[in-house]
Amino acid sequence: MGFDNFAQSYSLGDIYHFGANTVNALRLTVNRNTAELNAAKLFSPADVGIRAYSYVPKNFTLTVVGGFSIGGGGATLRTTNYEVADDVGVIRGTHELSFGANLAQGRSNFNSYVISTGVYLFNGQFTGLAMADFLLRKSDRFRPVSTE
Repeated sequence: MGFDNFAQSYSLGDIYHFGANTVNALRLTVNRNTAELNAAKLFSPADVGIRAYSYVPKNFTLTVVGGFSIGGGGATLRTTNYEVADDVGVIRGTHELSFGANLAQGRSNFNSYVISTGVYLFNGQFTGLAMADFLLRKSDRFRPVSTE
């Protein structure tokens, strides 16, 4: 399994003085992140004699409870955040007043192919031992890839 992560941040700001007693601060910000989890490319169901199709080449999920687990899916998460902030500070006599506004928007996109590969589970339902069920090819659960 591997991770492929990427982050970018951009920020722009300006401070402007309107005379001796008034200050305006403007900030623009953009943040982008991408996190991608890539499953290991081992073999497909057809490579080990299982007559099933996998949408993800060289990958499927096989779990022997109490033993081992191989394969699995992956996921990609992308987020983007935009922000605009403006603040005004004013001094009048012995008083200091501040006004401001902050506008932000966030976007998120998540894609996953966890069960796109087909899931095979061996838990000992047939022989009492998960590894024995695996060796006898008696899967307790198979969730095939949906074609709908």
